[in-house]
Amino acid sequence: MRKAFKEMESAFGEKELGLACLKLGLKLDQEGEDPEQTLSFATRALNALDKEDDSNKPSFPVAMALQLMGSANYSLKKFNDSLGYLNRANRTLGRLEEEGYNVADIRPVLHAVQLELANEALGFCTKALEIHKEQLGQNSVEVAHDRRLLGVIYTGLEEHEKALEQNMLSQKVLKNWGLSSDLLRAEIDAANMQIALGKYDDAINTLKGVVQQTDKESETRALVFISMGKHYVIRKKFSDAKRCWRLLVESLTRKRESPL
Repeated sequence: MRKAFKEMESAFGEKELGLACLKLGLKLDQEGEDPEQTLSFATRALNALDKEDDSNKPSFPVAMALQLMGSANYSLKKFNDSLGYLNRANRTLGRLEEEGYNVADIRPVLHAVQLELANEALGFCTKALEIHKEQLGQNSVEVAHDRRLLGVIYTGLEEHEKALEQNMLSQKVLKNWGLSSDLLRAEIDAANMQIALGKYDDAINTLKGVVQQTDKESETRALVFISMGKHYVIRKKFSDAKRCWRLLVESLTRKRESPL
């Protein structure tokens, strides 16, 4: 591929070489052996494709080039640069999806972007947890919040056992501090993790417990019905799922009509 690209360089301009740079960069990134060279091809691809697309419309090749830039910078431990490119790729892919671009093409790239964002977040969150444990102690509110966030990150990485473990540790501290609002959100997170692990009975029991502690027009109650509906759809209990969606609409309607 590199030999063919060298021959193309003498015959084509930079705009025409953009897609070739992207394909070669993606191949190198997949092999993971030469991140510097990967970044070089990614930069050339993005510069060429971004200039070619002079409209304000989102471009799928540009989104792929942004994802490649993010991945290459991450491999080189240039985390701030990586985060910027991945966030831009995420926004571009979201706009493409909204405008009806082929979902089958978008979803694999979007998954790669969001997985890389989660890996970017994991290191920072783990470091924050270590600092807070050392300076404030195991049972501090800050540690509880770090653990809850770690649970969310592990969920994004599809490491659901680790996610649930961190969530349970977070809940224990939140209970001790009497932080009921944060605790309810953590319990909803836990239910979603239980669903991902196939622990459906545990999940529904968790969600029923949260419902009993929420006001009829609260946002937390609405989140419960979303999770319960997802639970019933997975188990193909569609009548129960429809009932949850109906309760969700009623909860949101009450919130909208409630006085300030």
